[in-house]
Amino acid sequence: VLTFMAYTTYPLLLLVICLYRQDNRSLPKLIALLAFFTASFIAAILLTYTINWSVHGVFGVPLADWRDATPAHNLAELTANLPKLVE
Repeated sequence: VLTFMAYTTYPLLLLVICLYRQDNRSLPKLIALLAFFTASFIAAILLTYTINWSVHGVFGVPLADWRDATPAHNLAELTANLPKLVE
């Protein structure tokens, strides 16, 4: 269960592993690696959202009403959401 809940961190862990390899890389190769990672991540998110749209009719991931979501659009709203981290 914990592995499934942490699946969104896997791409970041793979990036860290790629960056910490002991190979001597030039700056252009590091930039290419980061560009490839970013493009792959964006493509994966867009593909996932597109599949969700074709199956459920919603592009993205809708929040359930029972979660009582309060999006933060500025610093004041972000500060108002901080107590929810403790809950």
